[in-house]
Amino acid sequence: AKSYFICVPQSRIARSLNIDKSCIETHIFKPSPYLVDQYISLNEKTIKINNGFIYTIEGFNLKTKVKILFEETNYSTNGKSFRILCIENSLCGTARVDNLEQCLPKDLDFPCISQFLMSFPENEIVISKIKSRANDFVNEELAGIRVVEPILFSLKKKIEQSETELMCANSKFRKIHDTGFLLNEFCQLIQSYFIGLIYDNLFSFINSIYSSEDSKLDMILDRARSVNLTQTQLEIRIELQRPMPEAIVAFTSIKHKKTPCAKLQSLKQTFELLEKSIDNRFLDVSADAITADDMLLLLVQIIIYSDISQLQTNFIIMQQFCFLESSTNAIGYQLTTLQGAIQHLLSDDFKVLIYP
Repeated sequence: AKSYFICVPQSRIARSLNIDKSCIETHIFKPSPYLVDQYISLNEKTIKINNGFIYTIEGFNLKTKVKILFEETNYSTNGKSFRILCIENSLCGTARVDNLEQCLPKDLDFPCISQFLMSFPENEIVISKIKSRANDFVNEELAGIRVVEPILFSLKKKIEQSETELMCANSKFRKIHDTGFLLNEFCQLIQSYFIGLIYDNLFSFINSIYSSEDSKLDMILDRARSVNLTQTQLEIRIELQRPMPEAIVAFTSIKHKKTPCAKLQSLKQTFELLEKSIDNRFLDVSADAITADDMLLLLVQIIIYSDISQLQTNFIIMQQFCFLESSTNAIGYQLTTLQGAIQHLLSDDFKVLIYP
């Protein structure tokens, strides 16, 4: 615990760095004499390590966190130990890709992404190939047996092929691959574009598999809306009860989005607005006091009051067809809560409420 340690960015990041004395000193640390869980670099910058992440505290231009990929222990020539931490990103800044960070679309729905990709003349030939590939996928893969799993592997391969072709054709995109900066965002963008091309056919394909579940849920929601269930009947705690029109609008927008990532953006916005609404309504309820059951029941309320339909199909598209975003903790929690809300709507206890 008393030894020095060195942070080494992974190779694809390190290749893009301007490695000078300041950069080197920013990545070598010793224990802080003041706080047990903090460390000070050779140039007096402070970090904290917690749960596999490095958090920048003082002396850095931006406060951020960087994931620790793995750790090794080494020894100096005089036998003293020191640690080497391989980290996901640099602590002294990452190479930027021209101004691409500013122009990458934040909205991951199909029209916005399509406009962005077509704004590069060098993409034209590759875009034509991707459209042809998407058309082949519809005619070959979606015309077969009605099972989700077999098409996922083929879809991922076609998306990866499209990513590679665009990086080869576009020098700015190629820099994303070379530096690793914005790589996850770029992959989400191309994934969303490809699925946007096939969205109507994909939705019909998934809906044909889950039509029974969708019909059952639509019938339950129509009934729940007609009997005007109160928040008390839904067993929402009195201190958490209030109208949530903005969250309801955000949730309803899921059905209008043409890519899984855009649907997940709407789900994320729903939770953010829900949590904001709770904070504004009852400020002395701490975050710890809001339980997972509370969030589930609040989401049930939002689903009922929204204009959503074919909910199971929309859920499957979000859960299984966003290959990157769904792996994050926040999105995983939100999808799990949505799945729980759907199960609650289908439960015998809920049926008692709407069919007294």
